[in-house]
Amino acid sequence: MALGLLNLLILPLTVLLVCKMNISIALNSKLEKFIFSLLFCYSYLQIYALTIHSSSLGYFEFEDALYNLDRVQFEVIFYTITLLTFSKLLTLHIKKIKRIYILCLLFIAPFEGTFAYSFYDISRNIVSNMIHVNRTYVKEHSSVANNREQTLNKLFENVSYGSSNSVIAHAGGSIKTTDSKFQSYTNSRQAIFNSINDGKKLIEIDLKTTSDGILIGAHTWKKLKKSLKITNDSTNASISYDDFKKYRLRSRFYPVDIFDLNVIFENHPDLILITDKTRDYKLLAKSFKFLNRVIVECFDLYECKKAQEANLKYVALNLKDFTRKDLKQYLTRNKIKTITFSSKLLEEKFAKNKAQDLIKAGFFSLVYTSNNDNYIRDNLGVTASAFYTDYWSLKNKSCIAKGEKCNTY
Repeated sequence: MALGLLNLLILPLTVLLVCKMNISIALNSKLEKFIFSLLFCYSYLQIYALTIHSSSLGYFEFEDALYNLDRVQFEVIFYTITLLTFSKLLTLHIKKIKRIYILCLLFIAPFEGTFAYSFYDISRNIVSNMIHVNRTYVKEHSSVANNREQTLNKLFENVSYGSSNSVIAHAGGSIKTTDSKFQSYTNSRQAIFNSINDGKKLIEIDLKTTSDGILIGAHTWKKLKKSLKITNDSTNASISYDDFKKYRLRSRFYPVDIFDLNVIFENHPDLILITDKTRDYKLLAKSFKFLNRVIVECFDLYECKKAQEANLKYVALNLKDFTRKDLKQYLTRNKIKTITFSSKLLEEKFAKNKAQDLIKAGFFSLVYTSNNDNYIRDNLGVTASAFYTDYWSLKNKSCIAKGEKCNTY
């Protein structure tokens, strides 16, 4: 973000400089100058797009046009244009036809990732004096989807009703407080150990960052403060880690922090962590010891890319609907193997058919939330790879709560 904001300050000044120079840096024809001007403005818009959050835009529309560019392509465009602006490399024994070729290369590169990588590879010798793109890095980057999903494939490829990886303990799972009452959304040690004892291997924890930079389990700050009995603050503002430790000692439940999770996951090597609240991916990658055992749910493509760049290998893109016609190609193009969506979408026949198609095509669908045994049995492996659940027991294969809590919602 800081780099993007810095670029926003530098680029307008550079544009003014280029305009003042009348783009006279070794670009002899009007066509070359025109293409160069388009490239410069286009790269500026791309870097600007990186500094805004895509949730404020259309879910598929604008992100597909701009966020589909990964980091290598941004660097190629931005730094190449910078070099072109402040030097006269094109005058060093490069013929006019090669200058036009390079400009065309840069112009088409952003529009399709796989094609661009191939084009970079073929053209490496021509542009190597201008842009320092390591061929091995690009090759690895373009094939990263296969490497990322090896463990995840094994996790979901043989899911069946009643298997330990067929349900996800939502917010750690529920806790039985009385004979007829249960507490959910605690993100607590008690909830996690209840889920472990029930045979669940997929543990979802909502992670928030304290005011001093420590990850702790909380669905919202407001709910956490109520649980911790902090009566003098009912806002949704974060608290310090010291306050969190102090107040949780008097709480009925014991919400976890990242240090607790590291100990629990070290002692239970078959557990998988799923999280969806934190956006501080670098902090998560730095704090959690088992990066090959964490799945990060992200709510737009840009967030998924940020998580992957932070070395969080496994991401799950949340879908709001199934209206996109080329959804499978879109997910494949962006190296997304796992998705999440609400069970409410499956009420529509069109969406249910789409969900079935994705499962058949080898994608993994994590669906929230169901406590209904018949619903889980009927949809597992058909429209869903696993279900988030609050009250469904893996051992009992039934909902342990009563009434409406045993529904799908």
